[in-house]
Amino acid sequence: MGASASIIPNSCERWHPDNLTARLLREEFPEFASALRGLQMGSLNSKISFKHDSGKVITENLENGGSETGAQIRKAKLKWMGQRKKNQPGTAIVKLTDVTEVPQMKLLMTRSWLKRQIVKLLLNGEGGKYLWDLIPRFILAECSVRRAMEKIPRLEVLLTPLYFSRVRVSQFPTQSTWAMKGISSIPSSWTVQGMAEIKPPLVSASGPTGHSPTSGVTEVIAGAILEGLARFHGACWGMGRSSPLTKWILDIDPSASTLTLYYPTKFGLCPYHNELPDTNAPMAPGGDGRFTKLNIAKFVSKLGLGLKEICEPYVDVMKKLQKMYPRIRKEICYVTDGRNRGNEKSPSRYGYFQTILHGDAHAWNIFWNLEAQKHERIKFIDLTNVGQGRCAWEVYYFIVQSFHCTDWLQLHRILAQYYHALVMSCSPCARARDGAKFNQKPTEGTLSYTHIASTRSDRVQLLSTMPYGSFLREFYLLALVHTVHIFAEMNRAGKYVGKSAVKLAKMEQEEGKKGSRVRKDVMYSKIFAKRSLWLAKEILARAGEVISMDLHD
Repeated sequence: MGASASIIPNSCERWHPDNLTARLLREEFPEFASALRGLQMGSLNSKISFKHDSGKVITENLENGGSETGAQIRKAKLKWMGQRKKNQPGTAIVKLTDVTEVPQMKLLMTRSWLKRQIVKLLLNGEGGKYLWDLIPRFILAECSVRRAMEKIPRLEVLLTPLYFSRVRVSQFPTQSTWAMKGISSIPSSWTVQGMAEIKPPLVSASGPTGHSPTSGVTEVIAGAILEGLARFHGACWGMGRSSPLTKWILDIDPSASTLTLYYPTKFGLCPYHNELPDTNAPMAPGGDGRFTKLNIAKFVSKLGLGLKEICEPYVDVMKKLQKMYPRIRKEICYVTDGRNRGNEKSPSRYGYFQTILHGDAHAWNIFWNLEAQKHERIKFIDLTNVGQGRCAWEVYYFIVQSFHCTDWLQLHRILAQYYHALVMSCSPCARARDGAKFNQKPTEGTLSYTHIASTRSDRVQLLSTMPYGSFLREFYLLALVHTVHIFAEMNRAGKYVGKSAVKLAKMEQEEGKKGSRVRKDVMYSKIFAKRSLWLAKEILARAGEVISMDLHD
């Protein structure tokens, strides 16, 4: 609902957008700004109003254009010497981000020494290492990806140019160092970047980020966005760990994971067979498997804040998921990017990477203009979660996060539209893709790292390894896994029951940032509970022929 208060390290004070000057840009970025005469920084703040469940109309400030990453974002008006040239923009968006402000990494802020020691123990396994190693990537990703896109020309229309950037990422501390010293051990890691402004008639979603009922995303818009994602996925299909969009990760650590961070944590996937810790409840015992042991009726009856009323009609659906989850988990949760350390277990049937993903493809990170030519309709921003994965992750995330769909046929119309666009976006002949082309590409359902596909075209390989029915099946299974993950997390956190729920209900009525954060958390929980349970019910009732019967045993 607005950015958190910024914590600006001393080392990057001069790069805060409010402190930027034409002189500084000319000195530091002469290739871009040597002819810059002056600049004027402007705010991107705005106000929104919406009606709360209680009937109260609440007005909130959206700082920095609504950024939720703590980033400081400003609009710069640029004045140039002489007549402005094509590569001298009239405006730019300037963004400064510090790693300690990323919301997903709030565990870094743990103050209690004892709690940090306990969290360290919980993060000690490979799953915790996976999360820890990816924290600095938030800073490096966007600039690295925007530079790399120049090697894949088909991405230039989908992404905006990067005019200038400055990045600082020091050696990140070990978990042990952090547990002893706390936030003071975290190095000053930040980036500042100047990007092209996306201007009308291109528009983005309305309302607060993630509030799908008020996003303004119609079926036509959702279809256009999914076609844009299909072009992104098709341009990068099968590229693997040495893709220009992820190679910068391996330049830092050749053994690192190049999987996108956000989707595995969001859906409850297990990179390299490692279940990831719940960073929102790091001291809660057990993973998603504990969901199968819950007394569902009792769990639902204790929920507050309107969640009980949402969940009660779906108690039988949740009980079915308890029985099915262990087998679904084996089929879809164990994911990999092809990293081979010699002792890794085989991935799930739907666990091998396929392409590069945007990593946070909701409608507030996407702009559209349906009147433009088809290949110019969509623009993407916020590339901090770019990484390898499977296309179904991105399609499902966009739909559940941004598109208020309550009709089974409507859902399948846009799924079919995406799949058709993906087929057409994949290269129709071997080695014909614009930009870099990589020969080694795993086949669908590969059970070993040595089983490599031939050099057939991307389009032929897609149709043979993931026909439309296989794509639908994976989408369904991912939806069911996500549903389990939502309620397993809700049970671990315990904040929506008893006194905690009463306290949150009071805080919801407060104005300001604290109330805003609570309203958003509650709103998210309600939306995902309602959407995931509806979809799970529809899948179980309608898709028995796609989901193999042995899952129901």
